[in-house]
Amino acid sequence: MHFLPPYSPNLNPIERLWKFTKKEVIKSNYTPDANIFKERIRNFFANIGNYKDKLESLINTNFQKLNPAPTGLQTSLV
Repeated sequence: MHFLPPYSPNLNPIERLWKFTKKEVIKSNYTPDANIFKERIRNFFANIGNYKDKLESLINTNFQKLNPAPTGLQTSLV
């Protein structure tokens, strides 16, 4: 289990999946018919295995780790 900050959608796997889904399904095209949109979403998930490599590289726990800032630094405003 990994600790995630309270609001970190870029680290949340389901948010990454949703972003990828939107990119693949919507593709910057407006779909005026809700039924067609739903069908496109269903088709995406029915064929999600086709995206295995992309999803494995996108949805993982290889987070970039940052070192904490040094403490005790004094800054002065001029």
